[in-house]
Amino acid sequence: MFDRQFLTDNPVFQTNYITADQHQCEQYFTSLLDIAEQDIPLAHCISKCTSVRNDLTLSRHTYHNTIARTAFVGCQSVWKPFDTVTLTQDLKLVGKKHFVSNLPIGEYATLQISKGDTKWVVYVDLNTRADMEYTYNTITGPGMLETQTGEIEFVNKPIDETCLIMEVRQDPRWDLRESHNHFFFTTNFFGASKGLFKLIHKPVKFSYDIGYLDHLWQTVLQSIKTDVSSDKYWTLQNTAYIASKRLLSELVCEIISNWGGEFMGSSNPKGKYFYDALVFSCHRGAYGKVKDRHMLAR
Repeated sequence: MFDRQFLTDNPVFQTNYITADQHQCEQYFTSLLDIAEQDIPLAHCISKCTSVRNDLTLSRHTYHNTIARTAFVGCQSVWKPFDTVTLTQDLKLVGKKHFVSNLPIGEYATLQISKGDTKWVVYVDLNTRADMEYTYNTITGPGMLETQTGEIEFVNKPIDETCLIMEVRQDPRWDLRESHNHFFFTTNFFGASKGLFKLIHKPVKFSYDIGYLDHLWQTVLQSIKTDVSSDKYWTLQNTAYIASKRLLSELVCEIISNWGGEFMGSSNPKGKYFYDALVFSCHRGAYGKVKDRHMLAR
């Protein structure tokens, strides 16, 4: 189960990518990979919480920096095309923010919202939930339920100017947070692939793919604290991301085609892990998103 106590008991998952050294980052992602092999929703919850900590570390405001050094459950959600939340000129949040992980138990959130013609990351204290209406979606069906993903509808919620952490892609430190956000998806896709690979008794046809992806993942990890703005770095990141998501999708298809009887039913451990992997394999949409990030790196 993911909660504040889990973070307290597992300090490696309180690692802050922004301030960590190479060794700490390697410990964090290696541990995250191990978790994803066993429990995909838990790995995703951990990743999202770390992403919030990174945002608060990058904030210009010392209050946020202080929170970032504590154990807390965080919620983060990037901008979605169907989001309607906007920040008015008098600094009030109005509209709906979709797909916010850890929402029922979250203490702090960093959300991408619309502000005129720009997008911003804003800080929201979820300990005081006045002027917010919550609904919890069930789009994930039988899979990834533990991420407790929900939607926030803001009803003229006033925020302070200090809640504006940074404008999307305009802060020179943006690549630091993107490096973690990008690689945690790669890590969790890879971990899910390894988990399914073991459950179907390590078929030879996927052995090469697992070995190749392991080498690629290790290569990215070894350079995770280098120049995160270079084309070379992001080409490597994007290659690993695409390979990890493609492998997970192929393993899901393999199970649907040839192993269905053993995995159809979320009440047994194999079935639950499969449904978690199935839902997670659809996360973040099409491969094309990485193309935008690579173009940005140029």
